[in-house]
Formats: sequence, C-alpha cells, structure tokens
Amino acid sequence: GLDKLPTPQFMEADLVVLRREGLPIRMSRGCPRRCALCSDQPLEGRYRTRPAHEVVEEMIYHARNNDVRRFNFVDLVINGDLEQVEAICDMLLQNDEELEWWGRALVDANMPRQLYRKMRLAGCIGLEFDVLSGSDRVLESQGAGFKADDATEAVTWANAAGINVQVSVVIGLPGEAELEFGETAAWLEKNRYQISRIKDLMPCTLQEGSILLRN
Repeated sequence: GLDKLPTPQFMEADLVVLRREGLPIRMSRGCPRRCALCSDQPLEGRYRTRPAHEVVEEMIYHARNNDVRRFNFVDLVINGDLEQVEAICDMLLQNDEELEWWGRALVDANMPRQLYRKMRLAGCIGLEFDVLSGSDRVLESQGAGFKADDATEAVTWANAAGINVQVSVVIGLPGEAELEFGETAAWLEKNRYQISRIKDLMPCTLQEGSILLRN
C-alpha cells in the first residue's frame, strides 16, 4: 500500500473551479500492465494502492468541509485492484453524500459486469479506456493484456451501467499496416453507440522511458 499522507487541503486552489471540474484525487500509483509504448508506468513503478477507507475519508472530508462533490481520479488506472474498487464503492454506498467521480480504466476481461453497475450506483459517471487498437495482433505486440473483443465488452458493460465512456486510440503502432488500421476503424464503427467521445486519437511516438524506445 501507499504510505499514509495528510489529506490534501487545496488551500491555494480555486475551489469554485475544482467543484466544477473535479477535485484531483488518487487511489493508486503505477499500473499492473507494461504496455510497450507507455512512459508513465516506468515512471510510477509497480502498482500499489491506498487503503480504501483512506480514499473514501478524503472524499467525504472535501464534501463536508469544501462542498466538493465531484472528484477526478488522476491515477494511471482506477481498476488495477478490483477488490479495492469494490470496497470503495461499498463504503460510498453506505454514506449519505452524493458524490460523482471518474478516471482512466484498464480493459480487464476479469472485471465482472456487476461491478460496473456498482460503480455507477456509487457515483462513477465516467471511464476512459486506453483501447489503443482494434487489432489483436497489434495489441499483443504492445503487451496490452487484452483483446479487441475484451474492449468491446468493457465499453458495452460500462455504457449499459450508465457510465459515460471515452476511449483513447493510437495510430501507427509497430506492426500496424493498412489491414490493422482498418480493424481499428471497424472496432470504432462497431462500438460507436457505446462511446460518447474519442478522448485521444494520437500518432504513436517514442516516449522517454518506454519499452518501445528502449527496444
């Protein structure tokens, strides 16, 4: 777990803006995956989490003391530990405060459908999935840890739960030719009704610290 730190006070921050755009908060550091193009995971290191009760206590503190009810989780991923996510949801559901929160999420074939629903009931209003590509061959070459059908399942279940779904896609990954690019376009077309927005449509770049650059 992460070492316990004092609850951030945001004393110099514009709380009017943060109430609207979401107060930054974290439940974890690092990422359990090692995607080849990612430079953030090597920087943050191994995946570790805060105790669920500390996360909820921080949210409740700001709700009651600063009238902040919207929280932007700035973790690399918020669902790297499914037990922690469920514990946070259970604690929020037991509390009277009506809070809204969102963040980036892994495409995880092991994440049960009912957990998306519980997240929504506990206040999760948005998830951004790093889909990367609609080609299984490209996803495997990047060590993404999931297949295109898993991404379809994730966006479908999240959307069905009432969660706003955004995706990020990378164009020009190693091994991507016209066929693979077409598979990505087909994936986006197939899932267009599940996705509210393409958050990022980025060209592949060699980022400092990434496996892709080292190799």
